[in-house]
Amino acid sequence: SEMIRQQQSTTMTNSNSTKEQQCLNGALKYSEEEYYEYMKNICNSKPHLAQIGGNPTAINHAKGFINVTLKNDKQQWPKLLSTLMTKDNKYPLYATIYYCLRSGHYNEAIELCKDVDVILYNALISRMQYKQQGTFGLDTNIWKELNQHYISIVLPSQQPFKIALYHIIGYFQVPEKYCQLYKQVFKSTEDYIWQKLNLIHTSSDSNTSQQPHWLGKHDIITLKEFQQIVLSHGANHFNGQSNQLLRYFKILIMSLQYDEALHYLTSFNDLLYYNFAIHYGLVLYHYQLLSNITWLVQKVWYYLEHTCHYIKQQ
Repeated sequence: SEMIRQQQSTTMTNSNSTKEQQCLNGALKYSEEEYYEYMKNICNSKPHLAQIGGNPTAINHAKGFINVTLKNDKQQWPKLLSTLMTKDNKYPLYATIYYCLRSGHYNEAIELCKDVDVILYNALISRMQYKQQGTFGLDTNIWKELNQHYISIVLPSQQPFKIALYHIIGYFQVPEKYCQLYKQVFKSTEDYIWQKLNLIHTSSDSNTSQQPHWLGKHDIITLKEFQQIVLSHGANHFNGQSNQLLRYFKILIMSLQYDEALHYLTSFNDLLYYNFAIHYGLVLYHYQLLSNITWLVQKVWYYLEHTCHYIKQQ
């Protein structure tokens, strides 16, 4: 599976980093690459609206994507998005930055911020440096400046993408009265999972034990808390009315709940899902992400025996 491969192939520069952190980074990378493919597909489906031209860079795909998805029926930008534009004065700045970030293009997001939003520019660089080192947080002085700007300028601006960016980069809590704006950005289950993956710190983080006392209310979560959120919502919530049965399995894998993911697949008593379970189980066991695969082999064998017995009786 590409998802599991990403969780194992993501390299870390910090020698003390754990497999847990490596897998979380891989889950985040998978989410971002999956979303970038989605953005490109949207642009390719409506090239006359996307207007990417002959230069299909990440920034141009972000611009094309918002051309298709954010303009109103009159092909105009909503008022709250158009207060600050990109240097070419054609696209909402913070929406463009957000979709670069959402699709995993940190350098492009930083490039867009340069000379336009210095505070966010410095914060993005700091966050990327910490991320590359496998550690949690931001430079303290940059973080404090970002926090002050968030409270005094960003929230009152009521710009949904700007609020979302500062929330993700600074781990800042979004007050309830701004939640409707915030939901304009995080629309899908995949967006929600990406958001949570960005806010996780692990117990192995050297910075974890000393969260900044000045930060006040924040949205920093632990991996265990994220896993509990996923389990408490359950399959029906994440699969939705469209009944995409494998979506919940994917979310369990992305939240590093491997045993639960395999138990979920085998709960259907269906040969196709048992087939998925044994193949994913072998991959997970190969990468030492499962402590024990015996239960899965026994369950699959038991199912096959009963299926063969039933067929013989027909």
